[in-house]
Amino acid sequence: MRLNKVVYSCIFLSLFACSNNEVVENVKSTYTEESDGIIEYDLNEDRIDAVQFNNNLSMIQQNVSRQIELLFQSDSIDIQQNYENTLFEIEINLHELKSYEVENGENFLKAITDLLIFYKNELTNDFPELIEIIKSGVKNENELERLNEYDVKFAKEEAEYLEIIFQEQDTFAAINNIKLAS
Repeated sequence: MRLNKVVYSCIFLSLFACSNNEVVENVKSTYTEESDGIIEYDLNEDRIDAVQFNNNLSMIQQNVSRQIELLFQSDSIDIQQNYENTLFEIEINLHELKSYEVENGENFLKAITDLLIFYKNELTNDFPELIEIIKSGVKNENELERLNEYDVKFAKEEAEYLEIIFQEQDTFAAINNIKLAS
């Protein structure tokens, strides 16, 4: 944060140091165009914080989703370790999310937090039964049906949380003038 202030101060001073600078207002940013063609951007700290907030929440969601995917692809040997790793990843990220805040980001943060709570609840309530089925190796028709039913149920519920996240992320991005990658 201290380095950011130094950089901002240098940019601020350089904007006024040259007498033949022209300040140009743009919808997306403010920049100064010097006579030698060099463009210096006036950085908006709130926007930079919003981009960082968006990226951090997106990274948390992606990392936990990868861990969930790995868990669901586990075989009888890896299932217990992947289960414990997934719960650990969820707990760490839920704890980390408690320290996050940014203006206009409350709903986006809540959507990510709700998804992680959903994962935690699913894995602590319904999933242990499935672990035993997966550990058994050879599965009968009823066990395969139970695994498939759970997978479909989980995917439907997860999709509802993801839809809310995407809506809240789009809203957050629009408020903070962030262009999201397609």
